[in-house]
Amino acid sequence: MPMTFKITFKNSTAKVKHLIATLIINNSDSFICSGHKQLDVSIFAFSEKELTFNLYPLIVDWHNLPQFVLEYNTQSDPTKDETQNNLLNELVQRSVPKKVFISPPLKQQNK
Repeated sequence: MPMTFKITFKNSTAKVKHLIATLIINNSDSFICSGHKQLDVSIFAFSEKELTFNLYPLIVDWHNLPQFVLEYNTQSDPTKDETQNNLLNELVQRSVPKKVFISPPLKQQNK
């Protein structure tokens, strides 16, 4: 049964933010993902943007979620540097959940 992993960004500044969002799924993880795993995102001034990833859990139990990485798109905004990317990454790592419990699907009763 698919699971939706949604992340909402809010730009409270007067400038457009150009970002690269990446969902990293390792071979040893307990999920597969359908759809794009890396996206170029532009968030307009004083607006919100929602990203949705479709995850398919493979095993029942507690599992680490795929790692979500967010960085500035330095080609679109050359004023951003590695220091600002590190600060953004720290904020993302504090804000995004790390684990999830996958419960077994409910058995349907035959009528």
